[in-house]
Amino acid sequence: MYFHCVDIPCDETFTVSPGMIESPNYPEDYPDNVLCRKVMNAPTGNNVRLTFYDFVLEDSQECEWDYVSIYDSNAADEELLIGTYCGTELAPGAVFESTGSDMHVLFVSDGSFHEKGFQAMFEFVPGKNYTFHSIVSPREGFLSMIKVICLV
Repeated sequence: MYFHCVDIPCDETFTVSPGMIESPNYPEDYPDNVLCRKVMNAPTGNNVRLTFYDFVLEDSQECEWDYVSIYDSNAADEELLIGTYCGTELAPGAVFESTGSDMHVLFVSDGSFHEKGFQAMFEFVPGKNYTFHSIVSPREGFLSMIKVICLV
């Protein structure tokens, strides 16, 4: 897949909360060939909570065209990927919370179909203590490793 990214100033870093993040042109259709990074850096001892108010992207089987990826870090680190979403997978009110003081949201659109995009609010909240456990879970006939985050 080839992307020719449009020069739209949409990369942002936030160090104060609360705040809003949106796809370019929201609530109008987002442009083709966009790559946007939104990084939220909370003060030490705080977590980032992200609540989606609206989410309508181009739908695809494995979110390979237009998508939002959320990372539990300040960079797009695959090992800290919370999830990748497209279509209308995130209902209004969907909430994500980092386990540390940073969260990175990546928005990508391809060169064809587009929708109105997304809008979400972030806020910095008092940190919690988490432990991590990996378990193997059967999913659609396959065994898959998933990360479980437990609040202690």
